[in-house]
Amino acid sequence: MKIVASGDWHLDLKVKGYDFHSDIVRAAEEVIDATRGADLFVMLGDLFETQEPSPRAYAALFRLLGDVACPMLAVAGNHDYKAYAPLEEVTYNSELKVAYSPIAVGVLGKHFLLLPYGGEQKDIDSMVESVGGIDAAFAHLNMEGAELHEGMTSGVGGLMLPGQLKRVVYPVVNGHYHRRQHVGSVWMPGSLVPTDMGERGNERGWLELEL
Repeated sequence: MKIVASGDWHLDLKVKGYDFHSDIVRAAEEVIDATRGADLFVMLGDLFETQEPSPRAYAALFRLLGDVACPMLAVAGNHDYKAYAPLEEVTYNSELKVAYSPIAVGVLGKHFLLLPYGGEQKDIDSMVESVGGIDAAFAHLNMEGAELHEGMTSGVGGLMLPGQLKRVVYPVVNGHYHRRQHVGSVWMPGSLVPTDMGERGNERGWLELEL
């Protein structure tokens, strides 16, 4: 199974008067191109910059997702937790499942943990046991030790990635962090475009997994 995972697009983002929206859409088009031939596309949260996206942001995402031919999963992020309902009202070429609270789902014979930034937190071990094992986990959570910017790491606070997921044998892919990095068993693909000097030169884009 080939999986493409990407997040932290932040459609509608403006920084110091510069509107990143068009840059982000162009980069997102490359991600969608990468899903051709994939078996699953996973969105890692914060696709939008705000909880109330503009019409242009929704229109862009509707168009992008309309070009995806494989099943789609999404975990809600801290920036856009309340913004996903309209996405579920649209008919795409393939099914879209959005996680607002931790769940285990099955797709094409594989089982995945989806851990969004929100909802009632649940015991990970019980969720894994309920489906007889997990093939990968996808999250949008804080993670102690993850690099925020060069020389600055994340501490403890907010909704945290469960500690045991740093040591599991299956891949864990986490959004939320804009620098591409790998900590233990956790991979973070980073955001699509650099939006401040702390991110300049950072490799970014998306992650492709083979299960």
